Amino acid sequence: MDQLDSESPLPLYHQLSSLLLKRITSGEFLPGERIPTEHQLCDAYGVSRSTAGQALSLLVDEGVVERARRRGTIVAPTWRSTPEGSALRMVMSDEVRAEQIRASINPARNLSIEVVPYDLIHQHLMRAVAEGDAPDIAMIDHVWIAEFAESYMIYPLDELNPVWVNDLVVNDLHPSVASGFRYEGSMYAIPEEINLAGIWYDTAALSSIGVDVPRTWEELITAATLIRDSGRMRYPISLPGGEAAGETTTYCLAAMLASNNASIMNDVVHLDAPNAAAVLRLIRQFVTDGLTNPESISNGWLEGPLLLASGEAAINVGGSYEIEHIAQKAGIPLESVGDRFVFAPFPGGPDGQPATVIGGMGHVVFRQSTDPLRAMDVVEAMMSNAVLRKRAEGHWTIPPLRSIVSPDSPESSFIHDTISMLPNARTRPIVAGYQPVTRQLQRLVQSVVTGSIRPAGAVERTAEFIAAITDTELGVT
Repeated sequence: MDQLDSESPLPLYHQLSSLLLKRITSGEFLPGERIPTEHQLCDAYGVSRSTAGQALSLLVDEGVVERARRRGTIVAPTWRSTPEGSALRMVMSDEVRAEQIRASINPARNLSIEVVPYDLIHQHLMRAVAEGDAPDIAMIDHVWIAEFAESYMIYPLDELNPVWVNDLVVNDLHPSVASGFRYEGSMYAIPEEINLAGIWYDTAALSSIGVDVPRTWEELITAATLIRDSGRMRYPISLPGGEAAGETTTYCLAAMLASNNASIMNDVVHLDAPNAAAVLRLIRQFVTDGLTNPESISNGWLEGPLLLASGEAAINVGGSYEIEHIAQKAGIPLESVGDRFVFAPFPGGPDGQPATVIGGMGHVVFRQSTDPLRAMDVVEAMMSNAVLRKRAEGHWTIPPLRSIVSPDSPESSFIHDTISMLPNARTRPIVAGYQPVTRQLQRLVQSVVTGSIRPAGAVERTAEFIAAITDTELGVT
């Protein structure tokens, strides 16, 4: 029998949980069969009852075992026992989240995580697939799902475990989230976290001019003009101005388009519609009215929230995920961010209403996986309610599952405020050729900020490019 190592940096309960999982996966205990009690584990491994209880709780959290009335702890009837093999490989872009996953997933699952920067991960995965060396699991931006699914690179997860996926989607996933992780009716990814594109305000700056959070473009322009004229700052509005800010530029543009009831495309390309051109004229007005620095085209995605946090901007077009960077730069605890800043939908245009766009990263299983069912088991373990709640503690992004939002947590106010925006949130285009599409949109914003082309001409040209790239018809304008 394997023994525990009291000198190992790995907690004893984690070691014991790993040993039990090995015994289960080896077939020693079959689904529905009872496993040793806490007392038996104490005697067999020389641990305290507390340690034994924590080890069993970890397996319960991962769905490996369950507590049955009058039977004790049994292997979950739905548990799929697979022999231990080589390490499952996972690729993701967030080092902090990777560490959280490593800490929360049982080591016996033999999961190896590689972290690749966000701006490189798409290319990294495409190359890996081309070379026949794809990971088993990856966490990808939901806007890539169509491309990966269309190219037959990833499994529909409801093909690997339809009961679990359907239960999650129907009973626990925020309804407005599911559509962004589906493609042609199938769930190809399960969201690890979600976020929204909108606009941040410095509440003190708004109070200093006696205005509330703007709900219309006109109110936004008025507020920014008053702040500028007060001498409080030179450029009150910061926004991602082009290719340097990458996907954040597209993300925020989508929210601005939605605020005027405009869109990029669905069955046809709508970008050249008059209400879309009005959005680009608004961006140009930010620059010509001296509300936005024309040099913003060279700013990375993080520059805007840092300008807001340092008091160099009062308004930042950005995402809800920027909250931790804002708190750190402002030198305040996360729970105090709401005292100084507020995140809201982008104000409504003349043809629309205040709007947000939903985004997020999700887990996918690659068809090149040597053990897709085992990989799916890991995805399920990562998404178990208890494990996901542990990873959400102190992490101020919107949880994908309704059941893990705690009303008592310090971040609950911000989380609940952003969740309230989900029902009306839109998505970026779900299209197989997304990467060249987003590059065209980033160049569109950049050309308008610099004034190299008039907004109407810019949207018309970009719409034609996108139609050609995606083999999609232009909408009627």
